[in-house]
Formats: sequence, structure tokens, C-alpha cells
Amino acid sequence: MARFGQSFLASLTQPSYGQGLFELGGAIGQAPALAAERSRRESMMEQLQNMTPLETADYMVTQARTPEQLVTAKAARDTALSQAGKQSIDTIQGQLLAETDPERMKQLEDAMVSVAQQTGNTAAQYRGSASKVLEARDKAAWETTKRNNERTALAEGRMVDLAVSQMIKNGASDVPKTMITPNGEVAVPENLRDDIQKEFVARKKADEDFKAAVEGELLPESYINFINNNPDDMITFDTSSSADVQYYRDAEKNQVVREYPLGTKRILANDIESLNFSYMYECF
Repeated sequence: MARFGQSFLASLTQPSYGQGLFELGGAIGQAPALAAERSRRESMMEQLQNMTPLETADYMVTQARTPEQLVTAKAARDTALSQAGKQSIDTIQGQLLAETDPERMKQLEDAMVSVAQQTGNTAAQYRGSASKVLEARDKAAWETTKRNNERTALAEGRMVDLAVSQMIKNGASDVPKTMITPNGEVAVPENLRDDIQKEFVARKKADEDFKAAVEGELLPESYINFINNNPDDMITFDTSSSADVQYYRDAEKNQVVREYPLGTKRILANDIESLNFSYMYECF
């Protein structure tokens, strides 16, 4: 038979001791429920950590218990929805910029508008996106073509000028098959031969007109009128008659450029929209 100490038996008669035993028994009985609640919370925390901002906002709406909590949760959801929509639109817009098929580009534009409407973003700013991209591409291509054409025209103009100068220097009257450039001897392009011949004839005529003026005859009336009406437009270039000098107009920058020696550039004038050369001989 078990024996108990007097102090233990006495404590059983005290209410506080009995209450303590009751609370202990209750705690032992609640232990499984508490463990289950802890497990549920940990599982929920793990799910929340893996949720997107929009999924988190949706969950908070379901957990609202007061009107104030519901209003706050819905406002947070609207913000999360708008941000998710913008991210989706940015992705589609990147696809549109990389697309070349106009029909597919229009489909991507419609998709951006639809996403904007469903996520609370401004849809109007995405309407017409496909046509704007196409217009921008056309403009860029046109600008590139224009610049290339200007460079080509400039290069061809310099080649014509150089070829004619060499013909005059060498006393030739026929367009040569090759010409000397700063980069060496090159073939005269077939598409420039007619232009070279026309420029050569024009310069020869100018030479003859000025020779006649030097010998005592009057300058042609067109020259006299131009000089009288445009005194500020006359630019005089003084160089040695034996120097291999080039003067030309840079069409891209509207500048008169001098190369002497060849390959060394000097800007002589700016804002020049056109330039005509006349050749004068100095008499002693």
C-alpha cells in the first residue's frame, strides 16, 4: 500500500493546489490542439512567403474581419493588380518592339490594351503602339538612307572635282579610266563619267571666258551680274598654281573645305548652301 507524506496530504486540502492540478490537466489536454495550430500557422507562413504580391493581396482580402480591414486590403489588391499588369505589358511591349510582322504587332498591341483594361491601367496610351513603332522604323530607315545618299553625293562630287582637276592639269580632254586619290590610284566609276565630262566642259568654258577677260575683253554678262549682286558671297582662294589643292562643299555640314595637302582639312566657310567654282588666272 502506497504511503504519502503528511505535507502532501495537507496540500491536497488547499484550494490553490487543486486549482493548479486542474490547470495542469487542462494544458495537457490542449497540447495536441496547440501543436496543430502552430503547424497550421507555420504552413500558412510558408505559403505566404511563396505567394506573388497579387496572391498575397487576395489572401488578405479573405482574412479581413472589419470594414476598415477590408477597405485597406482591397486598396492593396488594386495596387498589386496594377503593378502586375504593368509588368505583363512591359513583357508584351518588348515582344512588339522585336516583331517585324505588322499583323502580329497589331495582335500584341491588342493584348497590351486588354491587359491594361483588366488591371486598372490606362489603356489609351497603348492604342496605336504598332503603327507608332512602324512609323519610327520607317523614319529611322529614311534618315539613314538620306545620310548615306548625302555621303555618297559628297564623295561622288569630290571624285568628279578631282578627276576634272587632273584632266586640266594633264592637258587631257577625255575622261581617264583611272584617277589618283589620297588613297592611291582608283578606277573612275562608270556612273560618274558623264558628270566628269560635263564638269570638264564647263570649267574649260570658264577658263576661256576668264582668259578672254584678262586679254582685255569683257567678262560674260552673267558673271558681271553675279559679282555686282552678290559682293558678300565672293570667296577668293589664293594658292600656288602648282599645288595639288582641293576645295569642295561638305553637303552634310554646309561647309567649304580645303584639303592641302590632300587629307588635311581646313574649314573656310560655314552655312554654305551651294557653291560654284570659277577659275581665274593671274597675269604679271
